[in-house]
Amino acid sequence: MNKYIQSYCYDFQYRKTQNLKKIIQDNQDKINVMEICYHNDHFVEIVLNENKKANITSFDSVDNSIHYTQIHNSDRYDVIMGNTKYTLLKFIEKNPLKTFDIIFINRFYKDYNDVVEDINNSFLLANKDTIIMIESESKNKLLKKAWKENISKKRISEIYNINSENDEGIIVGKFLFV
Repeated sequence: MNKYIQSYCYDFQYRKTQNLKKIIQDNQDKINVMEICYHNDHFVEIVLNENKKANITSFDSVDNSIHYTQIHNSDRYDVIMGNTKYTLLKFIEKNPLKTFDIIFINRFYKDYNDVVEDINNSFLLANKDTIIMIESESKNKLLKKAWKENISKKRISEIYNINSENDEGIIVGKFLFV
C-alpha cells in the first residue's frame, strides 16, 4: 500500500478499513461502484487498489475537495460535485439504463429528507444484485434511521452488520425488488 493510502486510512479505524477491503476482495465481479459522500475519502482508494477492474462514480457534496484519486486514476474514477438532491437525479436522467454493482453511502446528513432521497435515488441506480453499504457511525443517526426504515418496508435486506463496540462500522445489504 502506498504512503498516501496509509496516511489517508490512518485516522479511519483499522478494522473498518480491513472490512471494506474484504468486501471488495470478495466481490471482484462487482466493477461498477457508486459512492455518495461528504468528502473524498478512504473508500475510493480501497476499491481502486483491491479491484483493478472497478470503476467508481462518486457524488461529493463538498465543492472544495481535492480529489487525489481523480488526478491519478481518471480513467477509473469520476467525481460529480454538488448537492446530491440534484446531481443524482441529473445523472439518472442522462444515464437511464445505468446501474451500479456496489453503492456505498458515506455521508453525514443534517436533514432526514436528504437521506431518504439519496436512498430512493440509489434504488433507481441498482439492479437485483447490487450491494448497498452504509458507514455506520454513532454520529450518523439519520442514515441509520433511514436504513432501518427501508428494512421494515422490505426495500433493503440487511446481509451483515460489522460494528464495533462503539457502534462504528459498515452495514451491508441488498435492495429488494418486488
